[in-house]
Amino acid sequence: SKDAVYIIIILAVVIGMAISKSNAIQDQRELFYQTMSAADVLDEHYANKQDPVEAVANYFEYFNNANKEALNEHSDSPFIFIIGNEKNAYDKYGDSVDFEGLEKIGWSYSSIHSSELVYKDSSSAMVHINFSRFNKEDDAISTSDVTYLLVYKDGQWKMKAGFVQGNLTMGK
Repeated sequence: SKDAVYIIIILAVVIGMAISKSNAIQDQRELFYQTMSAADVLDEHYANKQDPVEAVANYFEYFNNANKEALNEHSDSPFIFIIGNEKNAYDKYGDSVDFEGLEKIGWSYSSIHSSELVYKDSSSAMVHINFSRFNKEDDAISTSDVTYLLVYKDGQWKMKAGFVQGNLTMGK
């Protein structure tokens, strides 16, 4: 009968549409995973091209300019500072510093003496530095060793944590 033929045709069209929809969803899913994979490859490529040691040197420039905004822009949240036995978590790196307090104890600028890349992969790095803080007469008022943990995020190396053996004032 004609009705049975129409039903069979409608069923064939519906099944065909369902298969087509399923294939389209699968194609979209595969395209999404390929895009994400390509993004990971690009991220890894750029992380490998950028130097975490240079990123730490840039932080010192921001620090010497008392530029909390730049320090915060180039640090991850939360930022962890472990100085001796004192452990603190801050929203960002700049929040750990009181520049007025540092100036009151004579700080004028800081300078890195040596830096060493301890570890680096596509998403994290550790950089060990030895640096001094100086007064306006260029006399060292403190010298410290710090190991920084950096994470590769948003296309750049960002400070995530700092580990200091001994004492280091942040002006607070």
